[in-house]
Amino acid sequence: MSHPGAEQSAILPLPHALALSSGRRFGVPRSLIDAARVRQAVGDWRGACAAAGYGVRIDFDSIHRRYGAATAGTIRTDLRHLVPDLLRWHLPRYAHGAGRLRAGAMIPLADYGDGRLTLAALTPQWALDAGERVVLTVLPTVGWDRTGDPLSAGLRLGRVRRQRLVAPRFQWDARVAHELPVPPGADSLVTRLQDLGDAEAAWGAAGIPLALPRLCPERGHRRLASAPVHLAGLASRASHACPGADRVALHLGGGWTIVLSTAPPVSAQLVEAAEAGGIPVLPDAVWSRPIDADLIRLGYLATGDLHPLVADALGCPPAGSATSAEPDRIAVRCGTSVHWLVRSDGRIRPLDHSTAELDRERALALLGGPVCGCLATITRLFSDPDLVSDVDLHLQHGQVALAAAAVARRLGSETRLDAIVLPGNRQAHAVLAQLHEALHRYSRTLVGIPPFDDRCPASPRPSLARRRRHRKGDPARHHQVIR
Repeated sequence: MSHPGAEQSAILPLPHALALSSGRRFGVPRSLIDAARVRQAVGDWRGACAAAGYGVRIDFDSIHRRYGAATAGTIRTDLRHLVPDLLRWHLPRYAHGAGRLRAGAMIPLADYGDGRLTLAALTPQWALDAGERVVLTVLPTVGWDRTGDPLSAGLRLGRVRRQRLVAPRFQWDARVAHELPVPPGADSLVTRLQDLGDAEAAWGAAGIPLALPRLCPERGHRRLASAPVHLAGLASRASHACPGADRVALHLGGGWTIVLSTAPPVSAQLVEAAEAGGIPVLPDAVWSRPIDADLIRLGYLATGDLHPLVADALGCPPAGSATSAEPDRIAVRCGTSVHWLVRSDGRIRPLDHSTAELDRERALALLGGPVCGCLATITRLFSDPDLVSDVDLHLQHGQVALAAAAVARRLGSETRLDAIVLPGNRQAHAVLAQLHEALHRYSRTLVGIPPFDDRCPASPRPSLARRRRHRKGDPARHHQVIR
């Protein structure tokens, strides 16, 4: 039975979809994917990580001494099959703005040595400030001294169980990337019911009876309706991810959880999160639909923008070249005639106006006169809001080379990135300086040096004895007591 307002519910709110779409286009560009794949193809996993914006902090000598050669060898084998650009593609992002990576996340990828070690990807804020960088490390599962490890600064460990990729390796392991669960299409009954927000009927259509609280508030209905649960084969995937558990918890957020009973007959129940304590948590990657499939189905992402391994898993046609050639000649209506602007040697110049004529046109425009079509087009190209937006997004993701390439492609190779004024009257050179400083801090922290403390040291307060000495000989202080 649908709840009030179900028809207005959608599986993916519009801002959320657009943010994730922009995050995929600008956060993981095709040039980064290609560079990482070239290094991985020759077995250089460290080079692939560097190309994908990862910093590696793994001490194999220490692992070999403490946990044995077998454990160290297993970690090396997994790292050779790690696809860092694919993992970056799937890392959690903020559902607003430019789709930047979520700060403070710790993503366990694999466990070793009977669960005593964990290969993990970290996204501390100090690493994201240095250009959306990710830290790859191996941490002890028990006895990790967070206070003495600079890598732990800013980590939020409350969502670690939900973000584990130990069982769903298809988000980072090349050997099983093709196992990405493919949800049913838009013509599926379950999908149509989920799009309408009728979650209870959708679960029933998938063969999993869903019980709701007797007095379920509206916020519980909304959270349930918006949860992108991949219902097809859910019980089987849950049993594989949490072997030996008869019940697993699907944390939907907002204080609500679905308790799934995997033992036949399969059933589910919506409860408040406090009631699901002690039940094994099912990672989000196991129970949620691939966001890329929803973005494509809803028209927010083109198949050519997908990661190649994701496109293969979803059965999409291979993407073409990511680079779009700019036209060499631009037709412009100038007065009653059609003039041409050409791109040559990385510059834009008019064919039908001399430099002196353009200078006169600029002077007339400053005096309030009309602007000819060629000058207006050249001015628009230099203040193109789409170009400014692209440069801003690239810089937010730390992609300085791509931002400079976009400026050179649109405005000419002689145009510097510093000439662009970003939204909010921010200067590009100031953003570049901040990135450079953050990258320096990131490099220091990665080698074990604690981050800087930017706060100005407070003036030391004089000791009590010194203050008393300074007051010697002063007149006695009288305090009026109000009774």
